[in-house]
Amino acid sequence: MRLLSLYGTTIILLSSLIAQADEPTSIKTKHWELGIEISQFGYKEPGLMEETGLLAGLAGSYIFTEPSYIKIDGRYSVGKVNYDGALQDGTPLTISGIPDYIYELRILAVPDVKILENSMLYFGFGYRRLNDNASVKTIYGYERESTYIYFPVRMEIEEEISTFGPKIPLRGGLEFDIFLNGTQISHLSDVDAGFNDIINDQQRGVGWRASLGFEIEKISVELFGRFWNIRNSDKATLTYYGFPIGEGLEPFNHSNEIGLKLTTRF
Repeated sequence: MRLLSLYGTTIILLSSLIAQADEPTSIKTKHWELGIEISQFGYKEPGLMEETGLLAGLAGSYIFTEPSYIKIDGRYSVGKVNYDGALQDGTPLTISGIPDYIYELRILAVPDVKILENSMLYFGFGYRRLNDNASVKTIYGYERESTYIYFPVRMEIEEEISTFGPKIPLRGGLEFDIFLNGTQISHLSDVDAGFNDIINDQQRGVGWRASLGFEIEKISVELFGRFWNIRNSDKATLTYYGFPIGEGLEPFNHSNEIGLKLTTRF
């Protein structure tokens, strides 16, 4: 049962995969990468609602090359989104300027495997969390917390191009994210203190990513896309002052981020 069909957003604490690997030599790496990113965010529950908005924040990574090649990366983005949907009774509802934030942490290891020349294959573990708080904008809104735990499989390829003048490193990446588990917390008590806060488990979904960038004078410019497709969650009991009155679930949804990242590597 959804009083207001607001999206379960996404952020991530990415944990550890420790794998023995020799230091790759096909791609030039630095120990630190720090910068900013901006993206257009979208979330949709088909036939129910959608949200869109602009997010901006910080991104960074650190690479260990001894004794194994392990990359830790993370990001934190904030912004505001606009909601277009309806109340439970079908009354149309739009909300502007809902505050959102996303954070994500990933740990990726490189096994001693080479698929293509000048390539690296990553495996890892990630945690993503998104917070959407419509309760500050309308009496019909409530705070939603969303977390995804996933297993990323990523391949990066780097080539140097020299069409005009000096050589420029060009780097592309493709990633498949195996969804392990998700949790959606809907704070329905923000709408009415009599309602309980529903916790829904999500067990089916998939994610994927793509990126393309280049580096000039220690500055990297990267275009990226991040996508999630998540199936219906398990059902949870909805109560009113302790009495069961129905069930609620997180419906099928898909989300995307398409943006630009600027970083410096050292």
